[in-house]
Amino acid sequence: MIIPINEENLESFNQLLFLFHKRKITLEEISNNRFSHYFVYMKEQTVVAYIQYSIYYEKAELDDIFVLEEYRRMGIAKELLNCFINDCKLNQCENMTLEVREDNEEAISLYQAYGFQGVAKRKNYYQDCDAILMERKL
Repeated sequence: MIIPINEENLESFNQLLFLFHKRKITLEEISNNRFSHYFVYMKEQTVVAYIQYSIYYEKAELDDIFVLEEYRRMGIAKELLNCFINDCKLNQCENMTLEVREDNEEAISLYQAYGFQGVAKRKNYYQDCDAILMERKL
């Protein structure tokens, strides 16, 4: 089940965020950024994945998507991507973008299946590899 981040699931979300980015966030930070959208995927009262994206008028950017390893290949990332795409349509976005590690073939394949296409390479975007900028028009 996909739900917005709230007081009840914030600590569990922050545990995932810390695993992936070595940082935490507060509800105040979330509410102060009107462009950012944060959702978690709950499985039996446990946060097992999250998505964070930004919508800037006609443009949307997928900032972050993470699924715990033991919950991968269960369709959770697809559900989160559908949430993102549907919200973009509701907000009348014209295009969506994201960056992905060039060595993350599984993620690249998933994004391509959802209509994203590689449009540029960002050299040294990550400490140890380049990123591919992907875009999808709506």
